[in-house]
Amino acid sequence: MTTPTPAFRHTTTPYSPPQHPQQQQQQRSYADVASNRAQPVEEPMATPKAFLEDFKGLFAQLLQQNSMIINMLTTFLNKPH
Repeated sequence: MTTPTPAFRHTTTPYSPPQHPQQQQQQRSYADVASNRAQPVEEPMATPKAFLEDFKGLFAQLLQQNSMIINMLTTFLNKPH
């Protein structure tokens, strides 16, 4: 005979504050700091351009999936019963 498992289990996890992208970019390795090399500077518009390219790709994928769904539904509805 098995014992029922509780629907809710309370677990405690330690709190860690969220990491901000700026904090992650400022962290450099010891070798970089010791050699005093400057970090490469990103093109100011690189991030928005990359975001727009990703968004355009996701939107095209969404349109393709929607047209596949419409095609399947049309085939199903036109099928003789």
